[in-house]
Amino acid sequence: MWNNGHLVFNTEAEPKSSESIAKVVPPQFEPRFVLDLLSYCNNHHQNLCRSQLDLPKTRLIDCYDRSIIFSSQATKYVTLSYVWSQNQTSIPRAEENMTAADDWVLPSVVSQAIEGAIQVTKKLGYRYLWVDKYCIDQKNELEKLEQIGQMDMIYQASEFTIVAAAGYDEHTGLPGVGSTTRSLQPSISLGEFTIRSTMRHPHQAIKAARWMTRGWTLQESILAKRRLVFTEDQIYFECNAMNCYE
Repeated sequence: MWNNGHLVFNTEAEPKSSESIAKVVPPQFEPRFVLDLLSYCNNHHQNLCRSQLDLPKTRLIDCYDRSIIFSSQATKYVTLSYVWSQNQTSIPRAEENMTAADDWVLPSVVSQAIEGAIQVTKKLGYRYLWVDKYCIDQKNELEKLEQIGQMDMIYQASEFTIVAAAGYDEHTGLPGVGSTTRSLQPSISLGEFTIRSTMRHPHQAIKAARWMTRGWTLQESILAKRRLVFTEDQIYFECNAMNCYE
């Protein structure tokens, strides 16, 4: 194996049991792959991966109507770990986005990573997503201190954490979701033979990611009990008992 994967010869004939066949990584995010992993984890890793914590008081994004609501303890939700952009121009303010029942509303345009996380949350059957930029009032210093103080509980109580590990920051998006493309899987056909490269191991991609160099995101990855990592090439799923990739 090498950092960028390894080459495998495939033929059009039926493979023998001892032959190694390189799996084709789909160009788009496929929810079924993740749903099967989450189901297995829920059924077999209850003592290791199921949080016993109640959701602390915080806000959550409703991924369907894009409002930002106060949570209840029984709410199941997903968290996002990502690298902030240095250009922060669309953080909602209560006085600008207040609606009935003191709910807030997301800006009409958010970064690609956050938009991708909203789509992934819905495709995996969840409604609520926690994103620090929009679920913490960034203009309220007292609230920021309070929320930072319970960050461990926020990540530990979530169903899983989406990790945006591709690109420089949140504007890169989640490869395979929406308009954000994945790296192409190298292959060449020679008659009845196909030479196809596996993708590089996700550990290599994650180690090389800018996301891995940030103190906040490192903390978030440690606190989360289940991580769904989007690299440039593929998805990597890790819980407290197993890890899998496409």
